[in-house]
Amino acid sequence: MELTNPPRIATPAIRFNVRMSLRAKRSNRCAKQEIASGRTPSQRQQEIMLNLSRRDFFKIITNTLLVVSGALGIGVLFSFLNYQTEPPVKTEFDLELDSNYPIGSRSLIPDVPALLIHTENGFSALSLVCTHLGCTVEQNANGFACPCHGSRYDANGNILRGPAQKPLRSLHVEITSDHHLILHTD
Repeated sequence: MELTNPPRIATPAIRFNVRMSLRAKRSNRCAKQEIASGRTPSQRQQEIMLNLSRRDFFKIITNTLLVVSGALGIGVLFSFLNYQTEPPVKTEFDLELDSNYPIGSRSLIPDVPALLIHTENGFSALSLVCTHLGCTVEQNANGFACPCHGSRYDANGNILRGPAQKPLRSLHVEITSDHHLILHTD
């Protein structure tokens, strides 16, 4: 009984290698013919564009769209990563000299928002931010009222009517050695 080699089955990898080597031989042959024909590179490109198949045209368009969308995606990613957040909220406010606020005065500080109170005992301050949802309360004849949801506070910041559950916050006031008032909101 004679042993013979089994027939060789062409795998996709072998078929790919054969195809690539045939293309390489064909392209070398074409390149030699192009050089011998004496045409310029721009003439060769024009001829290639005229002989462009539908499949090659769609490959070019697809690759171009992929490159453009990739570049746009990278641009968006960089702009997202370089996003600058807002600067931190200021927590110290210089209210100038303490002599600007006479005893018995109640001065509205709109930048904070806060109310600076000067009594015989010294300086104190109330935050004018409603403890319910953070709206700025407005001063009225009886104290303060929240325009958003109707909470009412007395002149000292205590709750008269909800929905707020906590009184207005007291803020720390510091007097420096050169008689400047510093209001701390933290």
